[in-house]
Amino acid sequence: MQKYSSINYRKTVSNIRETLRRIDSNLVKIDKNPYCLPVYELEQLGLYKKKYMVYGAYLSAISSLPILYQVARDRDIISSIFAKTVAVTSIKVIDNINDRFHDFDHAIRSQQKHGQALTCNDFFLNEMNECNLQWIKKAENSTYLMAQWTYNALVSPTSNTSEMFEKFRRDAHNYISGQIQSFYQKFNKFETTPIDLPKYLESISTKGFGKLWIDIDFCFYEKSVGEISEDDRKAMGLINKSLDFLFKALCIYDDTTDLREDLANDIINSSVILGIDQGKLSLDDLQNGYNALIKLLEERKILFDTVKLGDLCFLKSINRLLEAEKYAKQMDIQALIYCTRILRLFLLRKMVLEKRNIGSVNELVLSFKGFEKLRSSIPDRILSYDKLLDRI
Repeated sequence: MQKYSSINYRKTVSNIRETLRRIDSNLVKIDKNPYCLPVYELEQLGLYKKKYMVYGAYLSAISSLPILYQVARDRDIISSIFAKTVAVTSIKVIDNINDRFHDFDHAIRSQQKHGQALTCNDFFLNEMNECNLQWIKKAENSTYLMAQWTYNALVSPTSNTSEMFEKFRRDAHNYISGQIQSFYQKFNKFETTPIDLPKYLESISTKGFGKLWIDIDFCFYEKSVGEISEDDRKAMGLINKSLDFLFKALCIYDDTTDLREDLANDIINSSVILGIDQGKLSLDDLQNGYNALIKLLEERKILFDTVKLGDLCFLKSINRLLEAEKYAKQMDIQALIYCTRILRLFLLRKMVLEKRNIGSVNELVLSFKGFEKLRSSIPDRILSYDKLLDRI
């Protein structure tokens, strides 16, 4: 990390510490709000973990600084890191609530309301009533309040009519649409809707929030430079697409490490869709219970192929960043590439801890090998999806 001027150790640590101090002072507002579930109760329910903020602040910092270090003031950089960290935490917590406690209709409503909290000024928390389930409404309100912190951080220094905020608003809409598509797939349980890998990669996997993440930095970039140049606009378009591919890759990696939990909770998992698309799984296989299904996924190397599909998306991300480097005169693209390597390492670490074999360690090491080495590890049957990814 020290080799990149934008993310030198001292600067990065200082920004992370300041961000976490700001987060701690804001979390007190949740505890004091009678319409919200206190943070310690969210923790007791397993909906929130302190590490969400710590990991989020670190990953936000090493991705914000390469974009903003030459143009933005320190307070704006910290605001961007803060806005990204609380956004990703609110997304994580609302996902946990939906997965564990909500039926189809409630899950859709909570996602729509979460999208409004991220993008609208005229937003109101859930009202309370005397029903026994009001604690769920309070838990939702806690996430909505976090999402509003992101909105407030964006519109106070810029404007809710700025070019980049409008981009953020559109991408938030697409993110929420992707989440809702995944609910249809989950509650349908593959019974009536065809399982389609292209559709999954194009629509459902937009629930990866990569575009939102980087849009926040671009809002502060626009605020700092005033008018965005044509070269900056080209660079931002390519970086935005790169982060979309990166977060598709991260979602796919995550599916391989969260497979058992996903199948137990009927959560859509790309490993299953890939196995069916390859003809290695049938719809009948899905009816045999998740333990038997996991065994098939391992025996038929579908889990290995899923990681490699993630790698193909990862390399698409890198290609867009390398192209963006031609236009990004005030951004540190090589530091952003380093950030993508860290994110791949971060997601696949769980696979190493779970499997504890040389194969999983080798996958982890590939995060810091040459990109040609990574591409050569992808079998032809997965490389055949290359053109499909170019079309989405």
